[in-house]
Amino acid sequence: MNSGDNIYRKFRVDALSNVHSWEDIKKLLVDNKRSLEYLKEYEGLDHFLGSGAYGKVFKIKNENLTIKVTTDNDEIDGSAIIYRKGPTKRFINVYGIQIINDSLAIKIQDYLYTLTGENVEAAKQLQKLYEDGFSVPSNGSRIEYMNYYDYLNKNAQRFLSELYSDYNKLDLTGFEFNELDVKAENLLQDRQGKLILADF
Repeated sequence: MNSGDNIYRKFRVDALSNVHSWEDIKKLLVDNKRSLEYLKEYEGLDHFLGSGAYGKVFKIKNENLTIKVTTDNDEIDGSAIIYRKGPTKRFINVYGIQIINDSLAIKIQDYLYTLTGENVEAAKQLQKLYEDGFSVPSNGSRIEYMNYYDYLNKNAQRFLSELYSDYNKLDLTGFEFNELDVKAENLLQDRQGKLILADF
């Protein structure tokens, strides 16, 4: 059992059945700060890492993990699949997910880091690829990214090849590989320095 599974066991709370919005989640955490076991290992709401249009992310204390609250239906569906069929090499791994309703979920996932070194250049190349569009042949025998694949550095090529393998492993029904948001703002790295797609 990894630390993500262990934290998730502590994280599951029956009271979540009464949670319907981010304000409810915040109130639940604050009201139960002393009694919820998982909060003993949680940095708290003040250790906020960031937010986007559909989610907020918090660091879990003493773990290489985060808690993310998301309202994105596609992310919820994709995260549930990654939780069931993972781990993956290039998608952010999910170790637990509590789906509250179709448009609200809380998940425990990897803690990722800002890009450094060769990953910065790889992200720039992948951003260009994303902006220009890319395609995968219908037979899936070889990844073809328009005219750009051969011009990507080895790191970006390896990332795309392994992401494609992950995509096939997960069988992401409803997600076309060509439509994944492989753009710079969604790319981070793990603690080993491996490029990871954090949001798709």
